[in-house]
Amino acid sequence: MEKNKLKVLILEDSIQDMELICELLTNAGYKLDLTHVDNALLYTAALQSSVYDIILSDFALQGYDAFGALETCKMISPETPFICISGSIGEETAIELLKKGAVDYVLKDRPDRLPFAVQRALDDAIIRKSHLKAANALQESELKFRNIFQNHAAVKLIFDPESGSIVEANQAAATFYGWPAEVLQTKTIFEINATHKEVLKKEMMRAEESTKVQFEFKHIKADGTVVDVEVFTSTITIKGKKYLHSIIHDVSEKKRIGEDLLKAKEKAIESDRLKTAFINNISHEIRTPLNGILGFGQFLAETDLSKEERLETYSHIQQSSNRLMKTVSDYMDMAMLVSSSMKPYFTKFNIQAFFKDVVNQFKTNIKEKNIEFVIEIPKKIEQIELYSDAELLQKIIEKLLDNAVKFTNKGSICVGYHILSNSVEFFIQDTGKGIAPDKLELIFHMFTQEELSMTRGYEGSGLGLTIAKGMLDLLGGTICVESEQRVGSKFKFSIPFEKNNGVNNGCKPRVNFGSIIEEPLILIVEDDELNYKYLETLFKIQGHKFIHAINGAEAVDLCRNDSRITLVLMDIKMPIMNGIEATQLIREFRPHLPIVATTAYAQTGDEQKFITLGCNDYLVKPIKKDQLIKMIEKYS
Repeated sequence: MEKNKLKVLILEDSIQDMELICELLTNAGYKLDLTHVDNALLYTAALQSSVYDIILSDFALQGYDAFGALETCKMISPETPFICISGSIGEETAIELLKKGAVDYVLKDRPDRLPFAVQRALDDAIIRKSHLKAANALQESELKFRNIFQNHAAVKLIFDPESGSIVEANQAAATFYGWPAEVLQTKTIFEINATHKEVLKKEMMRAEESTKVQFEFKHIKADGTVVDVEVFTSTITIKGKKYLHSIIHDVSEKKRIGEDLLKAKEKAIESDRLKTAFINNISHEIRTPLNGILGFGQFLAETDLSKEERLETYSHIQQSSNRLMKTVSDYMDMAMLVSSSMKPYFTKFNIQAFFKDVVNQFKTNIKEKNIEFVIEIPKKIEQIELYSDAELLQKIIEKLLDNAVKFTNKGSICVGYHILSNSVEFFIQDTGKGIAPDKLELIFHMFTQEELSMTRGYEGSGLGLTIAKGMLDLLGGTICVESEQRVGSKFKFSIPFEKNNGVNNGCKPRVNFGSIIEEPLILIVEDDELNYKYLETLFKIQGHKFIHAINGAEAVDLCRNDSRITLVLMDIKMPIMNGIEATQLIREFRPHLPIVATTAYAQTGDEQKFITLGCNDYLVKPIKKDQLIKMIEKYS
């Protein structure tokens, strides 16, 4: 509205009164845009067709009055100020009219009040419109906030920092926590936060003092599930009161991934540590015995050594060689276990005979250390058989006995077994140095001994117990250890009587060929010249006849064309044709010819593998003289 311009609707049935009103307002400086009506029908039509700055109405008209006019104004144009002008309105009637919505009334005997009443009504209308606009804006803003809050995908809560009461919870929060929103709004923040109440109160105070704060908590859902959450909290003011507005993110998966990454990092560090340990161990455990072999080997070339000195020197070389072979075997076994390429071969064997053969090998070493060796075998069980892999079981017992001998300097070592309902329990008990409680779990890890410093006084790759545990897993067994420092240790492991793995190992029984009447002719199939020279020298000393083939193809031809051959020593790895291929071809035309595999591979399980593929027996390089002589006698 321009200043002093007034669009006015006058409801008045008296022309003189209408003209007086116009004169008064014109004299007051208003430029009138006037609409004059004198009945209800025209009044209603005028309101419906236009918007007015003010309505001036006579109180009493024919068939109509100010109350009716006011009601029509409220229905059609409620924001337009309504002033009643009357010559006969009483005070009570005027008050009732004001109560119903009129902004003022003017008596016709005091017309000079009209401009002031109009100006005040217009000023009040401007204020009311301003308030209404502000109220509408606030309502619209609150509606937008509520829509954003309620429909947001993020979990949101508004709560009172003084009491902790949750005053608002959106649908995402209801879904996340598992309570309906109206139920969630009856709870306090202390009921859904697993943090101690006093600690949480301090954190809430910190949030009140800051613009925005980030927390990590554990929240409790309706079903009792506890989840890790990340909470972003800021302060908001509603109707003059400060509240805390929190956005909650479930970070359980994020934390799990973080923990997995940390574990992966630790595993990588551990892998690097193991790699370093491997390099250090292999260097130490190979170079040390090699130093003994090469060092004492030089003395054998000296001519002024007595027979006793030569025997002693050879003993040292043999000791170092055995240590080197044992170390190499450990590394090969560990590599096969780690790569899952070690496969057990299950057969039935007599427990008592097997056990005696294994432990008797340790009597000499134990006797040299001047400690007591006790073997406990149950009585009257001579015929009990175990269905397992004898080679793996032997290695497990040997690893545990090796440790017992290594770490026991006085007292005794006791070894034995018990027959249980479904398994055999073996035990090795010693009075050695014992193991610290915090190291019990570590002893089955790779390259781990209780003492890892460079000053440790025990030889070994640190793989023995790891290999034993890995082989036990293959056999379906379990192992445990009891130990006390300076008292001793007891290792116990169990092997089931039968392990039905659903696999036919295809093992063929060894054939006893009996005595061969004619003088044996041995075929040595060997491509390495030094290995052949060793066998050549040995056979010449023993007086055996022999011939030589340098690869599998030559061996096949000789066996086909020379019927005098009674035994074949078959190297496995050779050029042109390997030993397995040659053995299988020989089997086609000489199925009963004894063939003994000789190999430097020496991997666990090789013996059964080569027998399965057609060989009759197995010798590991370096071939010991006594073992070779026994093998020749076996097939002669």
